[in-house]
Amino acid sequence: GKSGLASALADCAAEQSCNLQLYQCSQLHQHTAFYPAISRIMRSAKIRLADKPEEKLRKLSLLPEMRMVASQQVTDLLATLLGIPAHEGFVPPTMSPENWRLAIFDAISRSISCLAAQKPILLVVEDMHWIDPTSMELFEAIILRSSRLPILVLMTSRDQELVERWREADNFTHLQLNRLSPSQSRELCEEVVGSEAASKLHLDRIVEAAQGVP
Repeated sequence: GKSGLASALADCAAEQSCNLQLYQCSQLHQHTAFYPAISRIMRSAKIRLADKPEEKLRKLSLLPEMRMVASQQVTDLLATLLGIPAHEGFVPPTMSPENWRLAIFDAISRSISCLAAQKPILLVVEDMHWIDPTSMELFEAIILRSSRLPILVLMTSRDQELVERWREADNFTHLQLNRLSPSQSRELCEEVVGSEAASKLHLDRIVEAAQGVP
């Protein structure tokens, strides 16, 4: 399926020594602004919810993109994005909600641009049918920049409306994945478990339940 193809492409990118950034949208966080970016940063920095604020900020500052941007303002902005509270040595920047949103857009875009200046980036956004509106704006801004940088943005979605959003863009390609036929589904099962094991399974019931979805 789409996630399997995205994973295979990520493996190829890793073999070519490309930077990989994975953003995962969530059905449970469709109304949480910047959720894919927040979870990606926390995962990359190995930040745990139980970490103390000082430790979270230290881990954030050690990210390669933070060292390359070399901007305390960017680090401070992303710290507020992660909800790191004020503590000794850190005072969150004060600005209006709209200015903060735009500043976050710029901070994330700048960090990605700095990484792309070092080596190509594969940026994967999974399950965009669950994306929050603010993150949609963020990725639109990143896609605009990607035309001038060595960045490949791969988005997976079940939503056809997202295709219409970028159909006219010169650097956009839509690849539609159709459901597997019953014979293709049986063949896939046999490849996964082996022909001998497959003969002992109720493949017809498995194929019917899968409805063409790998």
